[in-house]
Amino acid sequence: MITSDQIHEKEFSYKMRGYNDAEVDAYLDQLAAFIDNLTKENKELRERLKSTADQLTYMKNLETTLRDTLITAQRSAEETTRNASLRAEEAALTGESVPVSKSADALTADGEIGLGDRSNMLYLGSSIVYGRGRAVVTETGMQTQMGHIADALTQTKENKTPLQLRLSQLSRILTWLVLGICAIVFAVGVLRAGTISGRVVLDTFLIAVSLAVAAIPEGLAAVVTIVLSIGVTNMSRRSAVIRWLTAVETLGCAQIICTDKTGTLTQNRMTVTASAGSDERLLATAMALCADAVHDPDTDTVTGEPTEAALVRWAVTLGLPPSALRVQLPRVAEMKGIVFTDHAANLPQSRRLLCTVLFCGLPRGGRRFAQVLPFQIRQNAL
Repeated sequence: MITSDQIHEKEFSYKMRGYNDAEVDAYLDQLAAFIDNLTKENKELRERLKSTADQLTYMKNLETTLRDTLITAQRSAEETTRNASLRAEEAALTGESVPVSKSADALTADGEIGLGDRSNMLYLGSSIVYGRGRAVVTETGMQTQMGHIADALTQTKENKTPLQLRLSQLSRILTWLVLGICAIVFAVGVLRAGTISGRVVLDTFLIAVSLAVAAIPEGLAAVVTIVLSIGVTNMSRRSAVIRWLTAVETLGCAQIICTDKTGTLTQNRMTVTASAGSDERLLATAMALCADAVHDPDTDTVTGEPTEAALVRWAVTLGLPPSALRVQLPRVAEMKGIVFTDHAANLPQSRRLLCTVLFCGLPRGGRRFAQVLPFQIRQNAL
């Protein structure tokens, strides 16, 4: 590569009839200036190329960051959609009659977290009554909490009832008493005979055995069974079903009884008894569409949150099956936390009917809350 300095320092030899020195110098000066310009432009282009490369790298990094952010936001949105207001009924496992809200949030505690407080876990034996969710299976079979309970039940020893304990105690007392009496009778019989012979020993032994057999109460078991059967019969007349005869005597000895009300003394099921408004079928339609409870027409059962199950069951009794209603009026969106105030009274009549359907929550603080708006009602449908 020839630089401008090399051109300036270039010397030519002189010969006869050589080139004109002034022209050669002028041309070389012009050539050196041209090369200087080219070098300067090349340097500027290199700097611009480096700046452009830095900007391109920055844009690529920005694109990667934005793409990761969008993917994270999309996953968060999908996760929020999948885990929308998830509630599980764990009455069979923890005894909690009210559905428990579930989330994917991590739990922190100093010690071990109780089974009923693990809001980020779903268990075998529980049922989803509200919302949607996606879970990862961590344990199966006997490793689940229900499996642990089943294993504990198999290792539980059956305790005897108070009556059985008293009968066992009576049997032991009678056994030792009869054995003592038989020994005394045997000894007295031998002493009265005055001599010890095979005939005397055999006769005395038979008398002692006969006394022992006579002292054993053979009819005690039959008498106890008959008395307990009479107790079962009397309790059945009072709508009390007894599975085991010994439970009658155990129940008679009980002084304090602790029981779970919901699901034991009651059915854990709500029922719609009255409604407000002139169009009952329209209200039942709106309530059934707002609910996430599922109705099984084959078994005529409703699975879901108790309040929503009652609304769906009410719609079914009015001849409005939820499955057919959801086909006619499909769910298009969900909005939560919407607060409706009394400004609905200023709306036109066509919009006021829609607001009447939306006011499906309980009055609270002078305002009415619509928990979920899951469907779109057309004006001509009202």
